Amino acid sequence: MIGKLYKILWYRSQFWLPKEKRRPYTFILRDIYHDHPILWTGIIIAIGYWLHYWLDLKIMIAVGIGIVLGHLFWGTRYQEGEQEEPPYLGG
Repeated sequence: MIGKLYKILWYRSQFWLPKEKRRPYTFILRDIYHDHPILWTGIIIAIGYWLHYWLDLKIMIAVGIGIVLGHLFWGTRYQEGEQEEPPYLGG
C-alpha cells in the first residue's frame, strides 16, 4: 500500500514532465548523489546536525538517516537515468 501511494506521489508531482519521463524520487536522488557526492553528503550531515539540536532525538535521527541512505544507495546497483521497469504511467 505504501509503495502504491509513493508511485502516485512521484508520478503526479512531476506534472511538467511527459508521462514516460516521470520516475521515482529515489532514482532522481541517486543521480544527484552520483553527480555531486560531496555536496549531498554535506547536506545529509547538516540536516542531521540541525535536527540533533532541534529535536534531541539522536538515536531516531541516526536510524532515520541510515534507513534513507540504505534505501537510496545500497538497495540495488546504480544505473544513470534509471527508470522503473515497466514504467509506471499512472494506471
